[in-house]
Amino acid sequence: MDKSFSNKKELRKDFLKRREALSEKEARERSVCVIQKLRSDLYFRKARTILIYVSKGKEISTHDLIKEASKEKIVLIPRLREKKLEAVRFTSFDDMA
Repeated sequence: MDKSFSNKKELRKDFLKRREALSEKEARERSVCVIQKLRSDLYFRKARTILIYVSKGKEISTHDLIKEASKEKIVLIPRLREKKLEAVRFTSFDDMA
């Protein structure tokens, strides 16, 4: 196995472990900080289309940002279908199945 690939897998495991060890409060505070930085970013504000993941667990919470952005931007969500990654337009969380 390629050494850099092995290192990448180890790094990913380490970061996942660290994220899961965060308290709910700490995870929420970090989410707020990251999302505020994104909202204030000039490229984000000017963008007419964005591609963003739907968060789960202790990932950076993207739900509010997705709802807010979809009012004035085209919001695309990555989706895996039949082993292919595709970008689908977000309409509402109810429509995601």
